[in-house]
Amino acid sequence: MSVTVTAAELDGYWREMPPPAGPLLEAREVGRWAVGRLLAAVDADGHRHLLVAVPDDPRVSVARLRGMASQYRQLRAAGQEGIWLDLQLLDDRGAAAFTLLCSDVVTETAANLAGDPTVIAAVVRRWQRFWSSLPEGMDRESRLGLFGELWLLTRWLPGVTSAAVTSWQGPLGGRHDFANGEVSVEVKVGGTVTGPLVHRISGLTQLAAPDQGQLFLLSLRVVAEPTAVHSLDGLVAEARLSAADAGGTAADDLDERLAGYGWSPVHRGRYAEPLRVSEQHLYRVDDTFPRLTPGTLPGLPTGIVDLRYSLDTAVCPPWEVASEPVRPGPLDPLSR
Repeated sequence: MSVTVTAAELDGYWREMPPPAGPLLEAREVGRWAVGRLLAAVDADGHRHLLVAVPDDPRVSVARLRGMASQYRQLRAAGQEGIWLDLQLLDDRGAAAFTLLCSDVVTETAANLAGDPTVIAAVVRRWQRFWSSLPEGMDRESRLGLFGELWLLTRWLPGVTSAAVTSWQGPLGGRHDFANGEVSVEVKVGGTVTGPLVHRISGLTQLAAPDQGQLFLLSLRVVAEPTAVHSLDGLVAEARLSAADAGGTAADDLDERLAGYGWSPVHRGRYAEPLRVSEQHLYRVDDTFPRLTPGTLPGLPTGIVDLRYSLDTAVCPPWEVASEPVRPGPLDPLSR
C-alpha cells in the first residue's frame, strides 16, 4: 500500500476497526519502512495504537507525552513476530494530535532508508512543543498578532533564513518581537476596518530603545475580506516550508516560536479566514518618537510597577520609513 497515508485515512482506519474481545490487538497495515511494517491497531478498550516494527535492539528512548504511552514490545501482530514500538493513545481528547503525530511517523519512517529508529524519537520530540496547546485554538487577538509577525518574517525580510527565525524573539518572551545586534522591531496589528489606527503599548519598555541597534515599529491594519488572498493558515504553511528549505535548525526553531504563540498542527485549516493588509507602515523609533519609557516617566509612585497606553499612529508620519516592503530594506539585517 502507499506509504503516504494521510491523517484522515488513519483516523478512518481506527474508527472502523472493531475492538478485539481479548488481550490481542486488532491491526491493519498503514505503511512500511526499511525495518518492516507499520500497523494501526486498537485494543479491547478501544484505545488507538501505532505499532512500528523496529530492530531487535533499538536502544532509542522515546519521549513521554501526557496522555500517550510508548513502549517496546515483543509480540506477534498481523502475522509478523518481532519487536515493535507501541505508541498508544490513553486520552481520547488528544485523538487529533495523536493522529497527526502518527501520520508524521508513517511519513518520516518511509523516507528513512537506513531503518534508524531515532527518526521516530525525533518526530515525538518535535510534537512535544505542540502537545499542550489548547485544543480550542487561539483567540482573535493572538491570531492577528501571529499574522502580523509572520507578515514581517515572510514579506518584509528577504528570506526566512535561520538568522531571521532566530531573531524572532517575541514568542519566547523577548522584549521586542524581533531583535538582533543591529535591528529590533515591535509589530502591532489593528483589526478595525476604518477609523484611527490605534495600538495598545504594553508597558514602558515595549518601545524603549534596545541596548544595541535601531528600534522600529511595524504598524499593520489587517481586515477580514472575502476576496483577500492571505490567511493565517497560509502564512504559517509558507513560513514552515521556507524554514524547512533553509536547513539547519530553522524548522525546529520556527515551530518552537509557533508553539509559543499557541499554534499547533492540530489547528491546520482552522485559521483560513481571508485577511487583507490594508495598511502597513514602518516607523523609526528614536528619541523624538511619541512614546512612554522609563526615561520619560521616571519616579513612578511606589506600588505602580507597570502601565499601558494607546498610540494613535495618525501622529507618526514624520517617523515613517516605508509603507511597503522594499529591497534592500532597513530590516534586512535580521536575515543575516
